[in-house]
Amino acid sequence: MIKRCKYFFVKNPVLIIHDLDYQDIDMNKLSSKLWITNELFVSPETVSNDCVASLIVPKIYRCDVKRLNLYNLIISLNELIFICSSVKELHLHRVTVKNDNGTLVAFEELLEKLSYVEGIHYTFTTPSNNTSKTTFKEL
Repeated sequence: MIKRCKYFFVKNPVLIIHDLDYQDIDMNKLSSKLWITNELFVSPETVSNDCVASLIVPKIYRCDVKRLNLYNLIISLNELIFICSSVKELHLHRVTVKNDNGTLVAFEELLEKLSYVEGIHYTFTTPSNNTSKTTFKEL
């Protein structure tokens, strides 16, 4: 109904977006919620990389993203799981995933939590930030 009727937008302002390319959008100026249906690309250029996810996630009404591309940012595990609820292809380039207490999420834990994702492309931020010698043996 939201996709077809303007009446619902007045009552519940939701912008339905097929592909969202977030680079320098001021999310504080956005009063509507977002329903992203296909692809989300996040590559912060001017915003601190540790607060980008915290700016985007509260604005998301529904996330049906099939392909997610994240570059150069820090994101909590809970935020990533929320955004990835329907992701089939995940690209993480120099992304740090942290637990709520600030510790790094191990790579194998990340794969365990996102086991439904069909393809993962991962570029590490540093060679050992969330992997160990046994990481790939366990996989």
